Amino acid sequence: MTLALLLIALSSMTGTAVAIETETKASICIAGLREPSREPKGLGNPSGGNPEPDYSVEIDRRTQVSVPRIARGGKPGVLVEGLDPNTKHLITIRHKGRRIESFYFEFESGDFKQCLFLNELYLTWQVWPVKRNRSCKCV
Repeated sequence: MTLALLLIALSSMTGTAVAIETETKASICIAGLREPSREPKGLGNPSGGNPEPDYSVEIDRRTQVSVPRIARGGKPGVLVEGLDPNTKHLITIRHKGRRIESFYFEFESGDFKQCLFLNELYLTWQVWPVKRNRSCKCV
């Protein structure tokens, strides 16, 4: 913002037009998964009895991205950048290659860093702002 104001002031003093690029790109961090627990599922053990976490994510029919498995040396998250914040995005979730869930997502105004994660208790995928989800560790 400061740079934009400086460029506007400079252009008004010199009388020349200065092109200002205001295009903003957005990103989604795909949170990594822990191995499921063998203990019974419950609030204290949300991953109990869950299937093997062999998931992949596709955003807007781009290349599929494997969701990292944290316990097997995977990264804590995968960052998908360069998304248009003014467009609906199709998110497709696959488990072992088979499509299990898909939904459309839109960025909220001004919040262009989102987190896609698996709610282990209900086995549903959700998108929240990164600042609301501690499991997103994309840097």
